[in-house]
Amino acid sequence: MNSIKYLSKNGPITGGLLVVLVALIFRINDIFILKIDELWGEIIISKSIGFLLVIMYILYTGKRLKDIGLHSKSILLNLIIGTLITLLIYTASYLVEYLVARAVSQDVEIIIGAIDSKQGVTGGAIFGLWLFLGNIVNSFMEEGLFRGLLVPKLLTRYTAFKSIIIQGVLFGLWHLVWPLKEILLEGVDIGAGFMTSVSLLLLGTTLTGIVWGYMYYRTNSLWTSWIAHVLTNTILNMVHIRSDFGLDATIVYRNVVSVNLLLLSILVIRYLAKRYNLDIVKPWKD
Repeated sequence: MNSIKYLSKNGPITGGLLVVLVALIFRINDIFILKIDELWGEIIISKSIGFLLVIMYILYTGKRLKDIGLHSKSILLNLIIGTLITLLIYTASYLVEYLVARAVSQDVEIIIGAIDSKQGVTGGAIFGLWLFLGNIVNSFMEEGLFRGLLVPKLLTRYTAFKSIIIQGVLFGLWHLVWPLKEILLEGVDIGAGFMTSVSLLLLGTTLTGIVWGYMYYRTNSLWTSWIAHVLTNTILNMVHIRSDFGLDATIVYRNVVSVNLLLLSILVIRYLAKRYNLDIVKPWKD
């Protein structure tokens, strides 16, 4: 315990990165060794452990959950901001994808349900609820790690701009375990198409992490980015477009629109934060 406190005080960035690394080890174990996602459809073990790691680190360093943005101040406003921005972004992006699909396909259908996009299989209401619960835990874990811990710790050395960019890049790299699994366990050929897909995944998750990082920084509330994260994952799990080309075959159009709107939402977040005099995240202090 003393070593954790020492590390947090004398190497705050190192301490935050160490927590991310430990969480990553559990994540890799879940995916590559236990293969929990194949058994349960969710890597719920590493998600839960990752969130517990954040809580333990906070407590051992003498902090409270409110110090990483889990507090009640302006909670309703922040939940509304995160919710409205996310719903508007995905309403617009799905609309664009639907219109594009209609233009190139004769049969287009919007499907609401828990669906494995790779297999095109509906899991039913119970599976949908399981995915939703997994999203809640996962969002607490990832927002706690990358926004709640890393942003204030990075602020001890870097500007807000650099801190938000760095945690966003790390958030993007965090998601590369999935294409790595496809290569090592599923024997996917590393062709030009696959590498393009990986590049788009890295770009999309990095930019999303940057926007959620700014959302957290500018509102000083983890609830804002948390609700945005939960809704984003749940919408992508539950809302699908099937065309003549297959299930979610036109998802690239949805992704392009959503990422661009996400970036534009920074202006909205900045305006609302000023309009309602919301606090900004301060550097980690002991």
